[in-house]
Amino acid sequence: MPVASEIRDHQAQCVPHLARLHVLGRYQAGEPVPPGLAEEISTVTNAILAETGAAVEATVAAVPDARRASVAGFLADRVARLAAAADEAVSAARAGDAAVLHRCLRRFEVLAFALWTVQLAMPDKDCPTRHAG
Repeated sequence: MPVASEIRDHQAQCVPHLARLHVLGRYQAGEPVPPGLAEEISTVTNAILAETGAAVEATVAAVPDARRASVAGFLADRVARLAAAADEAVSAARAGDAAVLHRCLRRFEVLAFALWTVQLAMPDKDCPTRHAG
C-alpha cells in the first residue's frame, strides 16, 4: 500500500473522533460542563493520537534513509504538540472552563490536520522525485 493511502486511511479513522470533539466542545463560556467530559475528551484524543502515531510510523518508514532521522524528529515534535493540545483540553474540561476547552479542541483539530498535511507532502522513497524543468 502506498504511504499516502495508508496516511489517508489513518486520517479517515479519525474523522468520527474529530466530529465527536466538535460535539464535546460546543459549550459556551460560562456554561457548566458535564461530569465525565474530561475522561471522554481524553479517550477521543487518545484515539486520534494513536491513529496519528501509526501514520507517522508509516511516513517515517517511507522516507529515504538519508532523511529518516530528521523527518522522525520533525514529526515527533508535531505529535508532541498535538499531545500537549490534548492534555490542555482535558485540563480545561476538568476545570470546567468551556471557553478554554473550545479553544483547546480547535487547536487540537488544526494541529492534527497540519500533521496529516505535512505527512502527505513527504517524499516516498519508492516514488521518484519530480523536478521542474
